[in-house]
Amino acid sequence: MRYLIQKKKQGLSSATIGSHLKVSKRRVNQIWQEYKTTGRVPINGQNVGRPEKPLSSDEEAAVKAAYDKYRFGARMLEPIIRKEWHMIISHNRIHKYLLKLGYAGENERKKKRRRWVRYGHPIRIELVNKPFGRFLRRMKITNSQLAGCPL
Repeated sequence: MRYLIQKKKQGLSSATIGSHLKVSKRRVNQIWQEYKTTGRVPINGQNVGRPEKPLSSDEEAAVKAAYDKYRFGARMLEPIIRKEWHMIISHNRIHKYLLKLGYAGENERKKKRRRWVRYGHPIRIELVNKPFGRFLRRMKITNSQLAGCPL
């Protein structure tokens, strides 16, 4: 950020600065505009995203009463609370409140980052297209040769 502001003060164009920092010239202009209006270097990554909406005391009482009555998890309590207490509370907010009370636990297996692999499985070309599979067999092309080939 400081580099960007320093170069902008020197008179470099937004496109040049953006190409050096690998950001768009629009983002450079946004940061420069914020610096000009506030006079401070903008802080990146704080107070971003949708603000968290806490449960009201009525909603907390409804969630606690529903849990005490049924002993279900957040996903099962959501429609029950909607029908019996006539409140629309998302299961994510219910789960956070149950965590706070100690009625629910975090599942570590669901928190880990999943790898995304597009072509990680071996391709059996016969399953894709029969005539094309016959053509590849005649040309003596094997499945291992096609493993990295997007079809």
